[in-house]
Amino acid sequence: MKRVNKPKIRESNSDLVWSNYWIKIGLTPNTVKALTALGKRFGCTKSPCAVTARYLISLALLRPADTEAKLGALLKYIDAEGFTTLGGYCDHAIMRTGSAKSRATKRRAV
Repeated sequence: MKRVNKPKIRESNSDLVWSNYWIKIGLTPNTVKALTALGKRFGCTKSPCAVTARYLISLALLRPADTEAKLGALLKYIDAEGFTTLGGYCDHAIMRTGSAKSRATKRRAV
């Protein structure tokens, strides 16, 4: 059996609290680019992807009823459109809208 090396953690972010619980999540390259671009737009220079992901998770937890409703609608949409994973849907949606960098380049060209 071939051994697979663990990927290195590229970014981390935490609060000054009694304890932090760390989770590993797998993100597609397009999702990382989108989170990084969003984080940089809001001034996160150190670990912009990790900071943005943590903020989005925290915001979703503040309104659980809204998050459950939106997640349910999203899962129904993903299933109806024939996507097999959330990552596949996200990659499709991000490529369709383009990255923040390519949109900025398009705006400058006009």
